[in-house]
Amino acid sequence: MKTSPPTILASALRAFFSQHLPLTRGLSPKTILSYRDAFVLLLRFLAIRHTCEVVDLDILKWTLCPGQFSAEFKLVRLLRSQRFSAAPGWGGPLR
Repeated sequence: MKTSPPTILASALRAFFSQHLPLTRGLSPKTILSYRDAFVLLLRFLAIRHTCEVVDLDILKWTLCPGQFSAEFKLVRLLRSQRFSAAPGWGGPLR
């Protein structure tokens, strides 16, 4: 069985988790695992939403047409505003 090369998204995520987070940002292994788990949930959601497998997700295949990802962006804005609204000294929800 011949395997295909990793997608740009897969390569970027690998570099993010193996180089950027531990080396550049100096995050702990537990924090990196937490980030990884969040990305797993996001990728599963996107695969279901766009009716494909997680391994088939690729940045170059996504075209940002008006409204295409509006539901995802609204969800992210809602979660960020709820998360940061309780943070002391934070200016308010993301606009």
